[in-house]
Amino acid sequence: MGNKEILKNKSILYVEDDKDTSEMFAMALRRYTKKVFVSYDGEDGFKSYQENNPDIIVTDIEMPKKNGLELLRLIKEDDPNKPVIILTAYKDQAHFGKEANGIIVKPFKISDFLEELYKVC
Repeated sequence: MGNKEILKNKSILYVEDDKDTSEMFAMALRRYTKKVFVSYDGEDGFKSYQENNPDIIVTDIEMPKKNGLELLRLIKEDDPNKPVIILTAYKDQAHFGKEANGIIVKPFKISDFLEELYKVC
């Protein structure tokens, strides 16, 4: 099964407070995945996670209400096997813990983003 087929049946929750970035990447992801849910802060992201049970979570670190690390901890408490990819501008990734299944450093290209998604699938 090729990479495109792997993502075709996956749903993704994309949590990012930059609305322009969120919409741009969500639009691109919709071409490769079954469903994309978008949230703009960690609190809303956790609600969306609970309501939609997406296959993969992609979250920024710095966000209002709950940051990405708080969101990661809540999700992993609920489902330790849920794949979570962190988006960050930080080069030093040691403080993210081992709970993230993938890390993407900003700025990034959609091809790098998709490659990380393929890996966690």
